[in-house]
Amino acid sequence: MKIELWSDFTCPYCYISKKRLALNQLGILDEVSIELKSYELDADLIKTKNRHVIEHLKEKYNLSFTEVTEMLDKIKNQAAEIELAFSFTNMKRQDTFDAHRLVKYAYDHNKGVEMSDRILVAYFTEAAEISKREVLLDLAKEIGLNEEEVTSLLCLNNYAKKVRADIEEAKELGVEGVPFFIFEDQYALSGMQTIDALIDVITETRKNSIDKPKLQSVGKIGSYCTDDGCE
Repeated sequence: MKIELWSDFTCPYCYISKKRLALNQLGILDEVSIELKSYELDADLIKTKNRHVIEHLKEKYNLSFTEVTEMLDKIKNQAAEIELAFSFTNMKRQDTFDAHRLVKYAYDHNKGVEMSDRILVAYFTEAAEISKREVLLDLAKEIGLNEEEVTSLLCLNNYAKKVRADIEEAKELGVEGVPFFIFEDQYALSGMQTIDALIDVITETRKNSIDKPKLQSVGKIGSYCTDDGCE
């Protein structure tokens, strides 16, 4: 079974969704292929780049510091339920295009999932500035990718076309926020989903794997992130 997941590295709901898909209780690990698709939440990030996430949210939604921290604590608790450690204290907004390019390269070297996971931990747990190429290079070296090749990749524009192709495909599908799932080209789900909701869609996909009906949206729209923020 093929599951496509459009996500971005600064989207907390994407990280939680990715981890939920990998849980043993879904009963799909031996038969599923999860393809990560690139999506940019802050494609035009200029003025607010490297700005603290809490300060950004305070201004954007006209919230107090307490209200923002309460909102982020809810996300942290959701992450903790599946053993993810989120820390928003020092987190800054980041451009992710180079990170997406690096993961595309890593997939060509059978380390795509590992590279993606390392970037997510770096951002959400370590508050790393993943828009910086020296940070990405260090992360790539940690998982054993070739230092010279990664340096060349980051200095040039390699894999940019593959990243943009994912983004254009999302536009064609009408994706307005992430995470966004497609199961075996049959069913689409928008937003973060509960484990039970994922199990229901996977079960339904298995039933219809022979007929393959036209792609259709199912289930409720869960929490998601857009260019304007996370809801």
